[in-house]
Amino acid sequence: MRYSGRAVAVMAIAAAMGATRADARAPAALVRELAQAPISDVSTRVAQLPSSLQASLAKAFRQRQLYIADVGQPYQITDFVILRPGQRELPFCRLLFAFRAGTYHIVYYEMGGYGQSVSAVVFAARDSRSYRFVWGGIERDYERPAKTPAAVVRRIVRNELMDHLPFIW
Repeated sequence: MRYSGRAVAVMAIAAAMGATRADARAPAALVRELAQAPISDVSTRVAQLPSSLQASLAKAFRQRQLYIADVGQPYQITDFVILRPGQRELPFCRLLFAFRAGTYHIVYYEMGGYGQSVSAVVFAARDSRSYRFVWGGIERDYERPAKTPAAVVRRIVRNELMDHLPFIW
């Protein structure tokens, strides 16, 4: 299995801090609901996401305004950036898909920079205009991302995503 540079860094820091796989579990209430919830509202474009979810995602990414590419669009895969005059910087993240499962909305995306990675972040809908970050995890092998929302749900329920450290989103 190949690990991305970011995944290796996360595992090394987590190991140094004494984290184990048992330390990295999605909240029990999330796992229980995801195990039974139907999947709906699958999106492959950022514009399809509710504006309040976009705002919550930007906050999780520590961005003033959400800057993430749609599936299939270019994004900054590496940390080596060359900009020509007048050229806009590419986003460091690209949406793979987002979906609703029960009362949760899950955003699955890839991230460039120092080591490519694929992650899932989970938000709970407080109401129709507000989302709260609940949990996030990073794939162990960025070259084998989940192909469907159901596969992402299975990986979360089976504790297959790493979530040792909060800075990986």
